[in-house]
Amino acid sequence: MATVQSQMTVYEGAVRIVGKDGRELVPWRVAVYERGRVTRFTTVPATTVAEAARRANVLYPKGAAIAF
Repeated sequence: MATVQSQMTVYEGAVRIVGKDGRELVPWRVAVYERGRVTRFTTVPATTVAEAARRANVLYPKGAAIAF
């Protein structure tokens, strides 16, 4: 097992992301909309899809984020 970053551990070709509180995070895809158009797609690590959307809204406050 090799540590890639402080929050990521690689084992057998898979990546596991763990938050500071020990919960496993899932990389959610997020579309950020501004004025009715998608302005960017990004990946946000979070435990739930709702938390991923909230984190994206913090990163991009002018847009509306939809996680999937």
